[in-house]
Amino acid sequence: MDNLSFEKIWEDVFMFELEISVENKYGSFKKTCYLQNDSLVEFSKMISDFLHLPSKSKEIKWGDILDNELSECVFTIFPIDSSGHIVMKVFLVQIDDDNKNESALYIQTELGLLENFGKNVLGYLENVGRKVSLN
Repeated sequence: MDNLSFEKIWEDVFMFELEISVENKYGSFKKTCYLQNDSLVEFSKMISDFLHLPSKSKEIKWGDILDNELSECVFTIFPIDSSGHIVMKVFLVQIDDDNKNESALYIQTELGLLENFGKNVLGYLENVGRKVSLN
């Protein structure tokens, strides 16, 4: 089953550690990243913006390899299809010991599930150890 989940592992005053888990019928991966506190607000806003205009793709990026960061996560939501399904692409890049590792998985979901996920991301992740899932 296609799924995307976030789990808050650790937090500080200005940042937190988030474990991102992605899976579909072809594979799965987990990635831990460090984000600033407003990152989830921006992610939730990206989903909200998409819901207001589901015929247009939306994208958000956490980290940037070009800015000498060691990891990058890109979430892209593609326009809704005629059957009401939505596809989200999760693209992860990690630099380890001079090796660049890239992974991308596509997740299928529905409008209502995406809306709930966007709302729940903020509330569920207020405390360390909480997890929120898309599907």
